[in-house]
Amino acid sequence: MRHRLRVVAQEVGPDLHAVTHDEYGERLPSGLTPAEVAPLLIAVNDGLQPQWLLNSADVDIAGLFRAFLTTIVGPRAAGPPPAGR
Repeated sequence: MRHRLRVVAQEVGPDLHAVTHDEYGERLPSGLTPAEVAPLLIAVNDGLQPQWLLNSADVDIAGLFRAFLTTIVGPRAAGPPPAGR
């Protein structure tokens, strides 16, 4: 587990930082910086996974993650809802 967390932080974190910086610059619409947003995105995703494993019928990982994105970056970046929703 510790190894996975280290790999995610070292490999995914910088990519998330770069993508959010390229899209929004130094500040996102929420006022957060890309450096603040990257670990938050990882934390939300990691937190949703066990909830889904315990109750997949009621936990919509994609929908909840999209809701979080909308909160921190606005509706444009969260993307359209999947077909059939």
